[in-house]
Amino acid sequence: MAESLKATAEVHEQVESDNVDRFDRLGQG
Repeated sequence: MAESLKATAEVHEQVESDNVDRFDRLGQG
């Protein structure tokens, strides 16, 4: 169970990074 939670956290961090990249592009555009 701990391993699945760790994997979920990693995916969540990746999603947040993608969202930040999108917001940065929108702000510059």
